[in-house]
Amino acid sequence: MKPGLRKYVCDLTLDLNTVSRDLSLSEENRKVTRTEENQQPYPDHPERFEFCGQVLC
Repeated sequence: MKPGLRKYVCDLTLDLNTVSRDLSLSEENRKVTRTEENQQPYPDHPERFEFCGQVLC
């Protein structure tokens, strides 16, 4: 087991169904970048954030 806080570290994957269209996912949905000019062509989904730059894991 890792010492200290490192034992609580885990890899996160961002949810493509919730990402706002002004955010871009990369690196196998592990990195998010704000795209101010271009809206991303993500498919419609009822769980997608539409008003703020947000994404769930």
